Amino acid sequence: MMECWNEAGVAFRFTLRPHFYQTYWFYGLVGVALFGLTYLAYRRRLSVLRQERARSRSSRASSSPRRRRAATDRGGVCTMAWGNG
Repeated sequence: MMECWNEAGVAFRFTLRPHFYQTYWFYGLVGVALFGLTYLAYRRRLSVLRQERARSRSSRASSSPRRRRAATDRGGVCTMAWGNG
């Protein structure tokens, strides 16, 4: 039979704090960061679309006079295709 050197035993009370990534403030920061990145991506997309629209308008303005006349002869409504041809 085995003898135990401490029969009374000792109780020790302690608490473990969560890791930083298990806290509410970390979840909040991640949420704010995701929102910020989404907002920046949205703003970047709008900027690209505005640049494309400006480029498209400038290319239409410099297109042939026949196409400009055909577009304006119908009350400003363009019914012609602006593609090749």
